[in-house]
Amino acid sequence: MDFLNWSQVFKILSMERCFPFFKDAGLPSAIINNPQPLATCAKEFHLEFDATLTNPATRPTSNEDHLKIRQEILDSTFEKIGLAYNLETAKALHSWGLRYVVNRTEETSLSLWHELFLRLCKVIRKDEPVIESQLNSQDLELICGQVQQYLRSENHKFILQQTWSAELAPLTEWEEWLREDEQRGVGDLKTILGPVKTATSYFNAIIINYATWQLWQELPKQLSNQTIEKLVAWGREQVKNDYQNVVEFLQAPPFE
Repeated sequence: MDFLNWSQVFKILSMERCFPFFKDAGLPSAIINNPQPLATCAKEFHLEFDATLTNPATRPTSNEDHLKIRQEILDSTFEKIGLAYNLETAKALHSWGLRYVVNRTEETSLSLWHELFLRLCKVIRKDEPVIESQLNSQDLELICGQVQQYLRSENHKFILQQTWSAELAPLTEWEEWLREDEQRGVGDLKTILGPVKTATSYFNAIIINYATWQLWQELPKQLSNQTIEKLVAWGREQVKNDYQNVVEFLQAPPFE
């Protein structure tokens, strides 16, 4: 369990100004169509944890008790989400949270693949050389066609515009509570950006990673296993060449 990262998940899902991003971020359709119950559950997650820590009668006195309470609150939150929607939606949300926030290996891997695809197809330029791949021209053309569909630069610009616009509205009463909670450091959520900027930054990254995940769902349908292996081998060599110490974060598909 990574309670800190789950806290961030429920923090960004609790803010109504982020509702318009839910579809592009790949959240379950039941939540996209009716986000308010999820926001309520997300708020209760933070309020319950805050009440537990600030009440002398319930404040944990040992690390073991602290971990137990965190797990109980997390489990209870997903139970509430299951009741508010259904069990399938709760499970899908759990997978979503793991993929894009909690599981840093997969989140980092998707971010790396986003950059790799753009460099492979010469959509962006970097000072570091692009290692030549073993892909034939037909496969490379197919891959780059899918990259153009899923990772268009104009989509990214639109996302940045939308997230920037979302930051302009005044803080809601709930967001004021989150800001004060951060300043107190309660709930392990103290940041330097504030709740709104933190949330929009997360969604900006998640939307891009979701598009990359969608791309990886599509490529194995159109390419042979051998071609996928060549693509992954190229990606690993490119990351090793560029970053060296983060090559272990580059997962091979398919992403669950």
